[in-house]
Amino acid sequence: MPPVLTNIANRDSDIHLDASKIDDLLAHFPPSSRPVTLTQTSSGLPFKLEGGNAVGLFVMDVQCSGILPGDQIIQINGESTANMTYEEAITKLKSSTQLNLEVLYNQQAWESQRLQQRFELDSAVYKCQASYTPDKANTATMKDALKEMELTPGTMVHVINTSLYEESGYWLAWKLSPEGHKIALKKIPNATKVKDMYGDVGKLYERISVPICAH
Repeated sequence: MPPVLTNIANRDSDIHLDASKIDDLLAHFPPSSRPVTLTQTSSGLPFKLEGGNAVGLFVMDVQCSGILPGDQIIQINGESTANMTYEEAITKLKSSTQLNLEVLYNQQAWESQRLQQRFELDSAVYKCQASYTPDKANTATMKDALKEMELTPGTMVHVINTSLYEESGYWLAWKLSPEGHKIALKKIPNATKVKDMYGDVGKLYERISVPICAH
C-alpha cells in the first residue's frame, strides 16, 4: 500500500477522511493489499461489514485505526473470503479476539456492486437437491411477515441476504423460474440449519451460476 495511505489508515484523526480524497490519491498510487491486525473488544466489531458471496466483503462505518471505509476484506485469519457469505464472515470475525486481516482499498468497486445488484448485496444462486417442507405450525406463529419457502428438487433460489433472521437460521431468497425470473421472496433454511437437518449443506443446496432477470 502507498505510504501516504498507510499513514492515513493508521491515524485516528483521519479515519473519516472523505472517500473522494482517497480516490484522488489512488489515481497516483495504485492500491495493493495490506495486512491489518485488530483487537476485538467486548463492544463487538469496530466496523460495519457489507456485501458477501461473489460481491465481496467491504468495510463501512469504521471506529478504529488501521482500516478504511471502502476496504475489501480479502482474508480473515489466513482464510480467503472468496464467495464467503456475510453470515459466514460475521461468524468468523466474531470468533476471534485478534483479527489478522488482508484488505484492499476498493471503494469504487463497492459502489459499482451496490448499483449493479440493486442492494441485493449478498448474492448467490442455488439449485435445490432435495425437498424441504416448512413446519406449518411454527410458520403460523411467526411474527415476521415473510413465510418460509417450500423447496423441491430442481427449485432455483437467489439468496440476497444471509444475515436476515440470523438467530432463527434463515436466509432471504427469491424463488426463480427456470428462465431466471423472480417469482416470490421468502425465507429458506440457512447453512447452519441445513447442516443440522441433512448433515451437509450440499445435500440440499448446489451453488450454480445463472443469469438473473431484472423483471
